[in-house]
Amino acid sequence: MQPYAQAGNLFRFEEPPNLPQTAHEFIWSMTQVSFDSMSPGGVIAQHTFSTGVPQPGGETVHVNLWLNRPHGPSDGQEVEVVIRQFQFVPP
Repeated sequence: MQPYAQAGNLFRFEEPPNLPQTAHEFIWSMTQVSFDSMSPGGVIAQHTFSTGVPQPGGETVHVNLWLNRPHGPSDGQEVEVVIRQFQFVPP
């Protein structure tokens, strides 16, 4: 949750290697932001932010791919993320 440098606004997790696909969902309400990360094998990570939830208005979406500095992929290959679907559903 932004700003990410504010205490309690950052949730980190590791995605298991070699997953064929994953799905990620954010549900933003007036009192909380819930996050779910799933794979065909089940839940990867879940988290709910319930303090400092921003009020709606002026939303923008940013997708970043971060490599673990200074280490890139262990196999030396390029990294690719394919987003097959994105959906925004206003309340």
